[in-house]
Amino acid sequence: MTPESDDGFWQRYSVHIVGVALLVLGALATWAVAWRTIPWPEANDLTKAIGEAAVVAGALALIVDPFLKRRLVKEASKGIFKHMLGFDQPPEIRDRLEKILLGTKLYISHKTIACRLSVAPDRPDVVQLEVTSSWWVHNPTGRALEYRHSAAFERSEKPSKVVLMRISDDGYTASGPLSENNEPGVLWTQEKASLIPPGLRGVSFQTQYSCEHRIDDHHDFAVGQTPVIGTTLIVDAPPGLQVEASPGVRQDGTWLYDDLFMTGDRVTLRWFPIGSGAST
Repeated sequence: MTPESDDGFWQRYSVHIVGVALLVLGALATWAVAWRTIPWPEANDLTKAIGEAAVVAGALALIVDPFLKRRLVKEASKGIFKHMLGFDQPPEIRDRLEKILLGTKLYISHKTIACRLSVAPDRPDVVQLEVTSSWWVHNPTGRALEYRHSAAFERSEKPSKVVLMRISDDGYTASGPLSENNEPGVLWTQEKASLIPPGLRGVSFQTQYSCEHRIDDHHDFAVGQTPVIGTTLIVDAPPGLQVEASPGVRQDGTWLYDDLFMTGDRVTLRWFPIGSGAST
């Protein structure tokens, strides 16, 4: 994390500095009047008035001004966004785009998905998929934000060994039971909310799980509510399987994706027996 410049520091904390200075000035003026350190009565009255005004102004700067600015920015951004596209869109589309733009605060980087495909000799029509995914969550805002780490599967995938981990100095592991959420047939688990501190360093997370698929099938790695910048897919497959994935920069058994992935985007891993007639 790089230190802020002097200009950036002043722009960010100028209101707080001025507010504290006004409070100190008001306190000094009040003290001077109370202890009668000024020999002229007229000056005492003026100093008292200045001190009271400075205290009120300082309190307003520290307490009221930040809330007013935050509200003004929020309302202004809502009004301006309607005209940013340069052309008219149905309100449903505008509202969804506005929600994505204003609601996106955290982002993920350096996501790595390591997969291992295997076929048991006694079950030649079933592929066992073992996955370990890791990534960094970043918070570019000025305050700590919550992040919820989760994993979801189709019931037909028979997920097992699901582990959710936060990698940090006080790291923890959560492997709660899988259960159905709002969508029938979908099993999921979620860890407790993590506070992501502001700054560019980020917090590391990891997911591990296993699931079952057919010998000719696919598996989707979908993006949740947090955008992802930079994804690497690494696949280890037995010799009898041909493996393909969503278009990216391919290097042997690795696919590199430098694109930005938003909610609803996904990377798809596909496999099928060599010589089965599937296109390559």
